[in-house]
This record gives sequence, structure tokens and C-alpha cells, in this order.
Amino acid sequence: MKVRVRNLGKCVILIILLMIIGSAFKGSLTELKLDSTSTDKNILKVPSTSQSFLVHPPIVITNNGAFGSYNFSGTGTRGDPFIIEGYNITSQGVNAVGIEIRNTNLFFVINGSVIYSDWVGILLNNVTGGTSKIISNIIVSLTGDGGGIGLGDMRNCTVIKNVCTNFMQGIHLNNVNNCIIYYNYIYDSNYQGINIRYSDSNLITHNRIRNSKEHGVALVGTSSNNEIHHNIFEENAWSDTYEIDGIPKGSPSSQGYDEGSNNRWYDSRSYYGNAWSDYFGIGPYEIDGPANSVDIYPGSPTELTPFSGIIIYTSIAVGFVVFLTIYLVYFRRRQKVEVEE
Repeated sequence: MKVRVRNLGKCVILIILLMIIGSAFKGSLTELKLDSTSTDKNILKVPSTSQSFLVHPPIVITNNGAFGSYNFSGTGTRGDPFIIEGYNITSQGVNAVGIEIRNTNLFFVINGSVIYSDWVGILLNNVTGGTSKIISNIIVSLTGDGGGIGLGDMRNCTVIKNVCTNFMQGIHLNNVNNCIIYYNYIYDSNYQGINIRYSDSNLITHNRIRNSKEHGVALVGTSSNNEIHHNIFEENAWSDTYEIDGIPKGSPSSQGYDEGSNNRWYDSRSYYGNAWSDYFGIGPYEIDGPANSVDIYPGSPTELTPFSGIIIYTSIAVGFVVFLTIYLVYFRRRQKVEVEE
């Protein structure tokens, strides 16, 4: 009888060890998710449209002097930029743009406006580096075509806390360097969420990109040294096939695409990558494209990844079965001993 008691004790210890291992495995997997600080939660919110907006026709500025055609506050200096703010703009027609600014070197901020457009919401081209900021605008496509925010032939710009929906591409960069794209919410894109084209050294961070038909972020051409991290990718690349520049590439296996060089899909300083809704909780997250990029610190938008959930519930089930088996064996042996006695 003492031997049986000792064996039972070993079995109990084994069950406890299984439970501890399961808990430790659960903890190690859940740590893969992005931190849930208040700043991260800001990208889950859509700016309110309850405030009053001034109905205004499309704004077109093609040189410094054209700023004077509008009644903007500010003087265009670094300390007193032009403020383009609080408008409700609808732009319709072929190549329609809500706010277009080109060939300027004065300072300006596009802030807190609602823009409905058939083609592009906000378009900046050949704007001097460090003079432009695009902040907290809501930009909606009326046709499902074009881009929410388009930037071309410029550097050192800031695009923050904007909402872009129903465009072919939410944000598009073409020959743009050293810009910061962060805290934007891009959803229901009919092609790609963010397209980085022949552009270098841009920071794409803390954005939420949801339900793009193809990739959530695509780095095209010779784009290099861009950083993409702390973003949330949700249910992008749901199309059966995808293409780049009209060339079919096959079936998407990732929510990101990269054909450039030296682009990093994670932050080596904080050991965080991006949150991917199709990440299964173990190993790196592979990015589509010939660059063979990977996110080596991926996470899931939810606290538990699908894989970690399977592990946890399987551990619980196995532990229960083991416990029940040991109990039944011990109970039957005990009954047999009692009968023999």
C-alpha cells in the first residue's frame, strides 16, 4: 500500500508540473503581443465628426503666393505656419483633389478637416522638407478610387492621426524620404493600405490598417531603410491574388509586402514588431516579396494568439485526462485490494 501511495504522490507532482509548464508557456506567448499602453489605444479611435466644419470648395496652392488667396491664419513661418483647419471639403470629378499644395517652401499645417473626394483627399508635391504637417483629418473616398493622402518628391513631412477610408490606397508615398507616418487609421482600402514607392528612410509606426484588399503596407521599387513597427494589421490581403504595378504576383501569404532593401519590420530598440491578425504565436512573421523580409518580434492584436490559445486549452484538457485516468486506476486498485482483504 505504501508503494501505491508513493506512486500516487508522484502522479500528483507530475500533474502540478504540467500545470506550471502550461502557465509558463501561456505567459511566454502572451508577451508577444504589443504593449497596451494608452498611446497605443489611441490608434483604435476614429476622430469625432461632431464638431462644426466650414463648408469650403477644394483648395489648390501651386506656389507660395497662392496662400494669400485664402483666409488662412498664420504667416507661413516656422513659428507661425499657415493653418488650414476645420473645413468640410467635397471634391468631385476626374483627378479631383480636396487639398492640393505644390512647389512651396512656406510652413503650413493641414489640420482637423473632413474631406470627401472622387480621387485624392490631400496631395502634396515638391514641398520643401520640414514645412508640412497633416494632422487629424477624416478623408473619405466617394468612388473607391485614388488615395487618401498622397505625397510626392519631398522629404521630412509628418502625417499623424488621420483617418482614410475606401480609397485604392489610404496613404501613398512616391519618392519621399525621412517622413513620419504614425497614429493613422486606414481601413477598407480597395488595393493597399499604405504604399511606399521608391522612398527611403521613412518611419511607419503606431498605425492601424484594416481590411485592405491586398497588403496593408507595401514597399515597392527600390524603397530602402524604412522602418515599419508598432502597427496593427487586421484582416488585410484577403484577396485570392495580388499584383504590384499591374503585374500579377500570385496569392498573398502575408499582410505586408517588400521588394526593396534594408527595410526593417520591427524595432530593434524596444524588441517590438507589429501586431498581425493572422499571426499564430510562434516564430517570425514572414513578409511577401523578393526582399524576404521578416518581422522577428511579431504579435497579435488580441491578447492571445490562436496558437497560444490552442496550447493553453490543450494543456488543460491533457491535465484533466491524466488526472482522471490516475484517479480511476487508483480507485479501482483500491477497490480490488479491499475485496482481496
